[in-house]
Amino acid sequence: MSLAKATPAAPGRYLQHHQITPADLRRLRVVASTINILQDDTGDLETLIAEIRKAAAALGGVVLVVLDTLNAMMPGGDENASPTWAG
Repeated sequence: MSLAKATPAAPGRYLQHHQITPADLRRLRVVASTINILQDDTGDLETLIAEIRKAAAALGGVVLVVLDTLNAMMPGGDENASPTWAG
């Protein structure tokens, strides 16, 4: 898992429509991998936290972390079921 700078080339039309410049995205980082939040023994969560801390140190802080999608981070789980969250 590693952080990568966002590349504004792919969503160019969206950025142009919303008047977002590449400079506006200079602090945006994207982790292009999934984590399993249901298993403690994978090390995924610790790795994610380490990457967030590394980004915070490099960027002078982190304002928002988005995990998308919840279903992708819960293999075998059901994000709509209470037993998944009780465990």
